[in-house]
Amino acid sequence: MMNITTWNNNYFKYTFWSLVIADIFFFWTHTFPRFETIFFIITCLALFYLMLKKTSFIVYIPLLELFIGSHGHLMDLNINGFTLSFRMAIFIIAFISGIIYLIKTKKFDFFKSSYLIPFLIYLGMLVLGIIIALFKSRGLVNIFFDLNGYLFILILPIFYQIIKDQKIIKNLIYIFLAGSLFFSIKTILSFYIFSHHFSGINLTILYEWLRDSRIGEITMVNKNFFRIFFQSQIYILISFIITFCLLNFKKHIVDKKDRRLLITLNILALSALLISLSRSYWIGLVVFLLMLFVWLIIKKVKFLKIIKVYLKFIGLVTLSVLFIFLLVKIPYTDADLDSLFAKRLSEGEAASNSRLELLPHMLEKIKAQPLLGNGLAQEITYMSHDPRNRNEKNPDGTVTTYSFEWGWLSIWMKFGILGLLAYFYLILKIIIDSVKLAINKWPKSESILIISLAFSLITISSIHIFSPYLDHPLGISFIIISIIILDKVKCNYPSLNPSPSQERED
Repeated sequence: MMNITTWNNNYFKYTFWSLVIADIFFFWTHTFPRFETIFFIITCLALFYLMLKKTSFIVYIPLLELFIGSHGHLMDLNINGFTLSFRMAIFIIAFISGIIYLIKTKKFDFFKSSYLIPFLIYLGMLVLGIIIALFKSRGLVNIFFDLNGYLFILILPIFYQIIKDQKIIKNLIYIFLAGSLFFSIKTILSFYIFSHHFSGINLTILYEWLRDSRIGEITMVNKNFFRIFFQSQIYILISFIITFCLLNFKKHIVDKKDRRLLITLNILALSALLISLSRSYWIGLVVFLLMLFVWLIIKKVKFLKIIKVYLKFIGLVTLSVLFIFLLVKIPYTDADLDSLFAKRLSEGEAASNSRLELLPHMLEKIKAQPLLGNGLAQEITYMSHDPRNRNEKNPDGTVTTYSFEWGWLSIWMKFGILGLLAYFYLILKIIIDSVKLAINKWPKSESILIISLAFSLITISSIHIFSPYLDHPLGISFIIISIIILDKVKCNYPSLNPSPSQERED
């Protein structure tokens, strides 16, 4: 069975150091943009070659870019006014490579998947949104870019065919954890550099790189404390959930190096999530802790052991806060961490207020077309007090957009209650299957990983209320991997796949 205790792994090490080197090149191409086109083309050709040469890279490369790329603009290629993002290029290359692989193998195992019907229903939701948008004469460009985030789901059958065994899943876990470690360190280093204004470091160039590549947002909270928010930090949260579960439930971890690395990953992940000052991520952590408590009760874990699990969490948070304190105070600054975190928890902000200003307009559109929805590229115009929107060029703060912060309401508004139910059906099936599998073989490696997937998906779904992830490759990719892992592991548990005669008896 799958064993993920050996951390001295080539996939883990090579992935981490490859990301370090790649990030240096990404920064270099931004600093010297005349080389970006050449580097973009060379990189894409090299990745295409790798994917054709080694099929598993069709899975590894696109997912790794998601783990660290946020909006997918680590590099861009401008073609007659059209901007081809690095993510879009990787997706196209992976999709073409995958189609070539399917043609060569002449197999399509996804037809046998228990998720085929939910997948087709999901595609039906997208088709309905396109038809309504075309019927309402919305621009094709807007329809495409609104649909673009959902299109990542199309790669599911290709990934399903390539991920044949637990070896690829295991390697993917190493790649994921290495990406999470890299991105946690990147968050922490960005925070440290910006908070101390080191002489000799051009903060303007660093800020422009992170902003223009759309990795995330860097906001000055005060002169000695910066908020470092990256969209791909959602994977840091998922990494924490998985490693925290492994640390607490995987009894046969005996190697001290393994345990120390898990603890280190936990502390760095929590530190990055705290530095993000994202209340959405913090809410996600609370949701995870509540789901974990429910699971421990279901498993009839002794109350003292439950207390021990949560004391470990408190200990990790304490160490993370202490680590952030040291980052701020060495060299010394007068930043007051207590007031900063307390203020963040208690007060609103421009982005939160902007969500509230948008909310009644979204509800109005939902009421107008509650069943079938308004279709893709449905724009809303509203007045925002967010300083990013209200400025000299736009003094009244008028915003017109088809991209919305309220994730589930956005799906309801565009695809109607039918589309919302289609998405709920897919997610609930994943969660229910995860719980069944985890209960069946607890506490083996597979079951710990699988229940972690359920915790993570519930967490992402909760965050999606306020911050959209499930209408974006960042969230959809997690759904894809969850489906594949569940179906592949399920093959080892016949009791969850009863024969027709058993079904009749039930």
